[in-house]
Amino acid sequence: MYRLKNPVTVHLFIAFTLIFGLLLAIFPISTEYAYLRPEFVCVILVYWCINIPQHPGIFYAWCVGLLQDIVEGGVWGGHAMALAVIAYICMVSHQRMKSYSLWRQTFWLFVLVGMHQAVINWMQGLLGYRTAPMLTLASSATSALMWPVMYVVLGRIRKMYHVH
Repeated sequence: MYRLKNPVTVHLFIAFTLIFGLLLAIFPISTEYAYLRPEFVCVILVYWCINIPQHPGIFYAWCVGLLQDIVEGGVWGGHAMALAVIAYICMVSHQRMKSYSLWRQTFWLFVLVGMHQAVINWMQGLLGYRTAPMLTLASSATSALMWPVMYVVLGRIRKMYHVH
């Protein structure tokens, strides 16, 4: 097994998983189901901020969010601000979040992704874009339902490569 001891390689590993999340975020799906797309980047960032909070910081989250804004063609700064806020919350409360059961973490992920969506909708609303609140709630729900699977998969990858 390969051990990632160098902090630079750990950051690259985390960046690779987030880029994979970006690819999933822009993967084309039909417009009828687009509102059900989970917030992959937010979920992956929450995982890393909870499990190894010393590596992905707020600036890291902001940069990933800005990249997501550019890739998705959204309002610049919307995802950046939202991911920075979510990263801060997760890093401050990572010990408490790790102690929760997986199902309780799922509930909190629903809340965190809902906050992420609220910040994005607020930023887009400042520029005149409107999104129905129920549509953002659907994205939060699918992200929360995806959390147990994502937690197990990223946990196994983390253990396989000894990412600490």
